[in-house]
Amino acid sequence: MSEYYKSIGLIEDYIASEEIKDKEPIREIISKHLQIGREKPMEIDKGMVSILERCVIRKKSVKSSVMSIDIRDSSELMTRTSAKNYLNFITGLTLEFGRIITSHGGLVEKFTGDGILAYFPSVWSGNNGLYNCCLASTECHKFFDRYYKEKRKMFAIDFFETIGLGIGIDFGDIIIQIINGVVTIIGDTVVFACRFSNAPANKTILNSRAYENVKKIDGISFTKGTFEIKNVNKPVTVYYMDCTSIVSS
Repeated sequence: MSEYYKSIGLIEDYIASEEIKDKEPIREIISKHLQIGREKPMEIDKGMVSILERCVIRKKSVKSSVMSIDIRDSSELMTRTSAKNYLNFITGLTLEFGRIITSHGGLVEKFTGDGILAYFPSVWSGNNGLYNCCLASTECHKFFDRYYKEKRKMFAIDFFETIGLGIGIDFGDIIIQIINGVVTIIGDTVVFACRFSNAPANKTILNSRAYENVKKIDGISFTKGTFEIKNVNKPVTVYYMDCTSIVSS
C-alpha cells in the first residue's frame, strides 16, 4: 500500500504509512478508544483505525467540533444521596450520553466524573460533524430531563431548576494525540468548549466561530448573548442554541 501511495504522488500518505510501521500499541489504543461510549461493541477494521492513527503520527491539526457536557450543581446532588446511589445515577447517565454521541458520529474522549468530553473530527465525522454535534447536545438535554425526573426520588431534595446540563460547543482545530496510553484532544477549541459547559442548567452555548459554521442549518435557532469566562477581561459573545424542533420526541 505504501508503494501505491508513493507511485501516485501522495507523499504525505506515503510518509505516514512508513512512520506507522511497527506501531501496534498505537493501533490497539485507538481501537479501544473507538469503542468508548458505544451501546454495543463496534466491529473495527484497519481502515477505521488508520483514520486516527495518521492524525496521531503526523501531529497535524484537524477540524473538529468539540462538545463538553457538565452536570450543573452535581455536587448538590452528590451530597443528597448515598455514594452508591449517585454512582448508579451517573453510570446510567453517562452510558446513554455515550450512546447518543456515538450514534451521531461522534467520539467520546473521556468521562469526567460529572460529564463527558466528546469530539466530532472531520476526518471521522465528515462535513456534518458540527450539525450532528448540535443534535446530540439536544438529545442529551432531553434525556437528562427525563432521567432526572425518574430518579430524583433517590435524592433528598425537591426538583431544583439549577440542576441540569450545561453544554459547551466549539469548532476549530484540534490535535489528536496519545498521552499516557490514552487518546487525548488538544487545542483552544477544547478549552472553549469546556469553559462554555459552565452554562446555566439546560443550556447549550456556542461561540462565534462555531455559530458561523452552523447558523444556516434549518431547524436550529440561536439567541445571541454574552458569557463571562474566567481570566477573560470582558464577557464574550456567545449563541444559545435550540434545535428541539428537529430532534425526535
